[in-house]
Amino acid sequence: NKNNKIDTSNNLGFNLSINPTLGNTVEFWLKKESLVNTSKTEREVIFDLWNSASYANAHYARFRVELDTSVSVSDSPFLVTYMSGTDGFSSTSIGDSFTRTNLLAGWNHFAFSFISGSSSSEIKFYVNGDLDHTITTSDTLGEVINTGSAMFLGSLITAPEGGAFSGLSGDLMKGWAKLSGSVDEFRFWKKYRNSRDINRNWFSQVDGGSNEDDNLTSL
Repeated sequence: NKNNKIDTSNNLGFNLSINPTLGNTVEFWLKKESLVNTSKTEREVIFDLWNSASYANAHYARFRVELDTSVSVSDSPFLVTYMSGTDGFSSTSIGDSFTRTNLLAGWNHFAFSFISGSSSSEIKFYVNGDLDHTITTSDTLGEVINTGSAMFLGSLITAPEGGAFSGLSGDLMKGWAKLSGSVDEFRFWKKYRNSRDINRNWFSQVDGGSNEDDNLTSL
């Protein structure tokens, strides 16, 4: 009776599931005092989720948020990746009014919410509970096989999609693009969270589901 329960009808299944049709959401607090000099790293990865399939494989899946250390003070440093096969978003810039200057001003809460519909897919970007930017693509993302999925916080888990980087690939890039900063209250959701969900809960604690409680099993 103490074993983990598997009940897919109640979202009690793999805890790092990527399902484009149900959606995914990631939330976290982040404090950055500086962006690392580009001579050391061009990217700082906040989290990187991968299902172990090779890029261009129909079952390839990737969900990643990173910072571009080379952006100007008036641009957003955030890049987001959410892919199924070769469809979706790959290192796509996101952030409308939010800038590099805002990032370095202290603690902020960020949320990235993804959903794929019948004719398009979208990612919404929230700052301190408020919607800042929405980006869409005509791609419709299919089912993802999550066997072998794993997530790294604070670095790449493997080489970015699309080929090698700086002459290295695969496991040789595990641990690269390290984050320099502080992260708190990291939440991974196995569903799309709308503006109301984000705005009501970004500043408060949320209890996750368990074997004994079916509340919020998507967290």
